[in-house]
Amino acid sequence: MNVHSFIPPPMAITSLEDRQQHKRVQILKATRKLLAERGFHGFSIKQVAALAGVATGTVYLYFRDRQDLIEQLHMAVIEDIAAAAFTHWDPNASSARRYFSVCEQMWQYCMDHPDTLLCKGQFDQLPPAVLRTQYEEAQSLFLPLADLFTEGRRRGELIDLPDHALFSLSIDTLWQLARRHMLDIVHVDEVMLKQVIEASWRSIQNPG
Repeated sequence: MNVHSFIPPPMAITSLEDRQQHKRVQILKATRKLLAERGFHGFSIKQVAALAGVATGTVYLYFRDRQDLIEQLHMAVIEDIAAAAFTHWDPNASSARRYFSVCEQMWQYCMDHPDTLLCKGQFDQLPPAVLRTQYEEAQSLFLPLADLFTEGRRRGELIDLPDHALFSLSIDTLWQLARRHMLDIVHVDEVMLKQVIEASWRSIQNPG
């Protein structure tokens, strides 16, 4: 179960395992909120515990320290994003339609989870070795997109660049735009969003 998984009401939580998982999720949700509001160094374990409604010592039953808490939150967020991105994935659809679907679902995820979106820049403050390991672990979660890129290169439909470059040129741009939209720096309506997704798709297409 990850950060945004369904949390049953207290009366439905009967087993010890359910109660423990419920507390862990509550702690991660509290961390996400504080990280979004106060930044990487702007909160303490005590504040996390208070917001989660648990004793400070309880946090240490699930997480070694503050950094471990943020690291596990980051991984949970990556898992959530991947799950959302492929909600309507159709392996039989055209490359463009599959790409558009991923972009649309990721945008909707950003709109539905502003705290997570605002945390994204904070996660970059984790140690480089941690980030590399987590992104390597995340590759399997985004395998359908990697397969799309591989297929596109093979057909000559996409630019012959590695996956991470294609991702940066295309889908990564949505995160930046979504964050600016969430901060009211720019306003993105449905028409503009469609235009942006189409432009990002063209940016990785093979011009030949």
